[in-house]
Amino acid sequence: MMVPGDRRRGSRMAAVGPLWGTLHLAVAVEIVNVSPFGVLVSSPISLPRDSIQHLRIVAGDHEVQIDARVCHARPHEHQGEPGELIGLEFLTTSVPSFDASKM
Repeated sequence: MMVPGDRRRGSRMAAVGPLWGTLHLAVAVEIVNVSPFGVLVSSPISLPRDSIQHLRIVAGDHEVQIDARVCHARPHEHQGEPGELIGLEFLTTSVPSFDASKM
């Protein structure tokens, strides 16, 4: 059904009942500290507690992709703007390590 003044090329269909989807965002964060079990980051956005996040950590020529669970978050200034300190627990027991001397 086209509505007068509508600039869309195609017609739209009404949604019947709730529909769910996902939104994937890539947000740069600062690593505050890291251990074999998790990481604390300073983030410009908040993340829901217990949510699972896919992390991509880049250090020099090394890159690690790992899933982590949000354990806690608290308000914190991120690069002069409101943000959060977020603690994430790695969801695997084999986390590759970085050689800090190559960073």
